Amino acid sequence: MTCSLDDVAALAAVEPSGFECDLEGALHRLHLWGRFDSDWLGNFGLHLFATDLEVVEAEAMKTQEGVWIASFLLASPARGPLRHDFLQMARRSPRAVPALPTPVISISVRLSREEPGHVYANVVGKDSSGLVAHVLAHFARFGLRPRRCFIRTRDGEVDDWFWLAPVTAPSSAVVSEHALERDWRSATSP
Repeated sequence: MTCSLDDVAALAAVEPSGFECDLEGALHRLHLWGRFDSDWLGNFGLHLFATDLEVVEAEAMKTQEGVWIASFLLASPARGPLRHDFLQMARRSPRAVPALPTPVISISVRLSREEPGHVYANVVGKDSSGLVAHVLAHFARFGLRPRRCFIRTRDGEVDDWFWLAPVTAPSSAVVSEHALERDWRSATSP
């Protein structure tokens, strides 16, 4: 059962928060919607990792009304229905997070011409546990939060896109593209 974000938005119009998870071939398609904290996506990824679920693809977007709508394609060792409370996983931080490997990735960014202070970021490299949480924490240090993302993992490689908005109204001291890229490299160097 494939689904566009428009379809998930229609579900969100009927019910303020919820999820649906069905088999899609050998994988699971999860549709999730609701009001979540700004760091929900990274925390959700950590919960998925802890429950042995791998994100193959995902698309998530924060609507004008402040509701997140998302569609995930998940790989799991389980062949039957998944019995996780995905809404609960999206709404809370993990209790304990093990030491995660430093991602081997590169980030390229472009400042938006249409919306001052907004940033488009592309993350490519090796997939690793907690990758989305690492990347979003990096952007949060610059006062940027996700508004939309596309996540794709193929053969252990990621090609993720993030559209980021400033936490506060942009000022004349907008962060530079080079600072975002340079800081990532220096923050992850051994």
